[in-house]
Amino acid sequence: MPRKKQSKAPGDSEMNKSPVELYDEREKRVRDAIELREPDRVPVVLGMAYFPARYAGVETAAAYYDAAAWTQASKRAICELEPDLYRASSGATCGKALGVLGAQSIRWPGGNLPPNATHQAVELECLKADEYDLFLALLLAEGIRLAPAALRASFAQDLAGRHRVHRLDSAVRNLRVSTALSGAGQGWPRRRAMATGDG
Repeated sequence: MPRKKQSKAPGDSEMNKSPVELYDEREKRVRDAIELREPDRVPVVLGMAYFPARYAGVETAAAYYDAAAWTQASKRAICELEPDLYRASSGATCGKALGVLGAQSIRWPGGNLPPNATHQAVELECLKADEYDLFLALLLAEGIRLAPAALRASFAQDLAGRHRVHRLDSAVRNLRVSTALSGAGQGWPRRRAMATGDG
């Protein structure tokens, strides 16, 4: 039966260590766990999300609208709980910017949700079902155009025996025509219109 290691509880010895020593100790603990060596104790990882809001008593909207309050709440949670690692996944998005840009793929606290809610992802249909073949053809054509000549030749040979090559070939020809007509920087809507004959 393997020998159990005694877990060290934080105490006076922890208080006498420098920040560098504590950091090195935590880093070794995490690296040992990652490299499947037995650490001195199980590493603690604090996955934050909106936890600092609840812990420090601020609204979750602070993550989007009050950087100073959010930073203080996060620091408090990290300093008081002393995890070996932490992941601060909230607080990096500006609510005002989301509002000005008219963000439609997210709902956020203090914006279009109550101030103590958590954010919500909104699934949008960005491409209709009948647009995927065209999108992939355009993506493929751009990739082929930007790839070195040897890679293009190899890729063309690889595609030679596959089905739908004629559709891709047609889309690539249309894209070349549309690229020449539309000029650089005209973007997807113009290219789509040109490639489908709608423009």
